Amino acid sequence: MIAAKKYAENTLKEIPGYINDGEILHILYTTDINWKHANAIKEFTNFKDDLISD
Repeated sequence: MIAAKKYAENTLKEIPGYINDGEILHILYTTDINWKHANAIKEFTNFKDDLISD
């Protein structure tokens, strides 16, 4: 489980902690957001697949 959390941290490192709307759009258009990011979000939150997919 510790390895999964470390992997999640590394996956999300490229996304800043504080971000404005323009930066969010830039990341969405220029970054390959994939299952690794979804798993990292699930690791740090109580979000489930159905909520993330919305």
